[in-house]
Amino acid sequence: MEPKVDETRFGTSHTLSLAEAEHVRQPGADWLKIGAGQTGTLVLSDEATDHFMRQHCRVDFPPTPQAIEAWNKVTGNGISLFFVAC
Repeated sequence: MEPKVDETRFGTSHTLSLAEAEHVRQPGADWLKIGAGQTGTLVLSDEATDHFMRQHCRVDFPPTPQAIEAWNKVTGNGISLFFVAC
């Protein structure tokens, strides 16, 4: 039996929701590198964008292959999230 997905918290679309943004963002992180999918399909919701701006967290949002390559070279206090579905 597959676990039930709480779609009110974590959606199933190609949009990063506020709940997902709040979950991935951790105190002390100055930046977030998000792999936006193989061809850059994933987008940030307006609420997620506002959340990151209020937290003064810089977001880099390239397609996942470029995000992985860049992640391997970065330094500092950051977080990554790689969307790999598309």
